[in-house]
Order: sequence, then structure tokens, then C-alpha cells
Amino acid sequence: MLTFRPISTGISGGVSVPGTIAQLGGAAFVAFVGYDVHVTPFWPVAIAGVAGGLFDSILGASAQALRWCPSCARPCETNPHVCGTPTTMFRGLSWIDNDAVNLLSTLFGAGVAVLVARHWPSLW
Repeated sequence: MLTFRPISTGISGGVSVPGTIAQLGGAAFVAFVGYDVHVTPFWPVAIAGVAGGLFDSILGASAQALRWCPSCARPCETNPHVCGTPTTMFRGLSWIDNDAVNLLSTLFGAGVAVLVARHWPSLW
């Protein structure tokens, strides 16, 4: 995402048109369900879902550990790789795996929802 170059399938941080459409649809669906059952307002949740998803891609492309499998000669996100070969760090921070990215993105999205709901009450 940060370089605008294609990346291998399955590697975190990529942004594509189909993925972005799915992200918008997912955020709208969750926001609609919350609104329909009278638990949340629509717009703060929808905006937060999109923000959290974009933050996930940014973290995946920059901070998430990306490793190199010398046996397969390709990047991966696990150690060992699925082929069983130990991998070496390629970029990112070793302690930020996909679970950490998901947690941080969820917290970011929740923070955006609070800010939107608090500062733009007309969106309620």
C-alpha cells in the first residue's frame, strides 16, 4: 500500500478495488445492523469501520513483521513458513503479527467511532 506496487497474494497491507468495496460493504452492514436493532447510530460506526480497515492496511504494509522463506524464495508472515523452513525478518517489527494489527486496528476504529459520535452529533 505504501509503495503502490503489487504484492503477493496473502501478504498483509495490500489494497485492491474488490477489497475496498468489500470493506465498505462490511462497514455499512455492521453499521446498519447496529442501527436497525437500536444499539448504535449508523454513520459513526460506518466511518469507524472504514477507518479501522484502512489503518489495518497501513499497519500491515509498514509495521507488521514480514519474513523471508529462503526455501520457497518468497515473503511470508509466519515462522516457520508453511513449508517448515525457518524464516528471517525482512521488514517491520518482530512483535507485530497479524493478531496485533487486528487488535490495534479495532482499537483505532473504536476511537474514531467515539470521536465521530462526540464531535458530529448531527450524524446520529
